[in-house]
Amino acid sequence: MINASVDMVFQAVSNIETFPNIISQTQSVEFVTDKKSGVGTRFRESRTMGKNQMTFELEVTEWRDNKYIRMVNDSHGMGARIRNFLLQGLYKGSLNRHLQAVKQHCEK
Repeated sequence: MINASVDMVFQAVSNIETFPNIISQTQSVEFVTDKKSGVGTRFRESRTMGKNQMTFELEVTEWRDNKYIRMVNDSHGMGARIRNFLLQGLYKGSLNRHLQAVKQHCEK
């Protein structure tokens, strides 16, 4: 549970430019498209995962104001699928840390 307005939480998870300010593991965000919000926005997010820095290309595929946003990692090929399968636990831990960072940001 996050003790903040729906609007504040949605802004925290949908304002891609502010990810490095909210989520300590996110080092940088670089937009691949001219769009900076909404469906079709593509960006690269560099983040620290354990001792490694990894870069992911993501696309916003669904967006409904103050309801939800869906971002999909653009992984192509069998190598990426195997890597994603092997790193599932790391991704889950990273997601939990991201959610805690959003909670802390919204509740201050």
